Amino acid sequence: MADSDASAGELTREMEMAHRMFRREFGLAVDVVRGVAAGEVARAGVIADHLRFIATLLHHHHAGEDDHVWPLLLERAAPQAQRVHDVERQHRDVDAALDAVAGAVSAWRRDADAVSRGALVEALETLEAVVVDHMDYEERWIVPEMERHIARSEWDRVIATMAMAIDPKDLMLTIGMTTYEGDDETVERTMANLPPEVGPNPRPIAQAAYAGYAEVIYGTDAPQRSTELSRSTAGSQGV
Repeated sequence: MADSDASAGELTREMEMAHRMFRREFGLAVDVVRGVAAGEVARAGVIADHLRFIATLLHHHHAGEDDHVWPLLLERAAPQAQRVHDVERQHRDVDAALDAVAGAVSAWRRDADAVSRGALVEALETLEAVVVDHMDYEERWIVPEMERHIARSEWDRVIATMAMAIDPKDLMLTIGMTTYEGDDETVERTMANLPPEVGPNPRPIAQAAYAGYAEVIYGTDAPQRSTELSRSTAGSQGV
């Protein structure tokens, strides 16, 4: 499990855990696509489905913030309103980059040719840069305001709403993917917030779901963690 700052608040640690998932999955995506040889249409289809899955998760994550978190901050942290508007704009930038990736994925999965693969790699590199920059900014400026102004009970409702947006058949995989780099306390709190229909002990089920999925996508049940990935880009906003 990834190291976690024990002094950080619960909400901060949960946000950082979710962000690590997106940093990892999008950070690994380029090499996964590059690893598909030209003409391997079946493998391209598997990876294309993976890219659409993580893109959908990111969209749900941002929609939950847009609909349920930013309005609270605009009301309660008025001096930071411009920062909130900044992340709203950044979400639109991420959406545009996601749209570009979606188009490139559709073109690539048809024939899995080298040209369309190159276009997809370029779109993914752009998306990753936008996502990393946004999450750096959000963690620096917005998450501390969330910690100050959003109650635990309110945050739990936001998480429950986000979980409801996920296809039930994908929930355990999503939880396993999200908690892969979480500290024990944060993971257990996440499990406690799951709907009762998942059963009394969802953690090993979620872990196994992600391990099996990662084996298919990455060839290992223990893919690199976000902290192990080298980054060519760094957050520049708000400097």
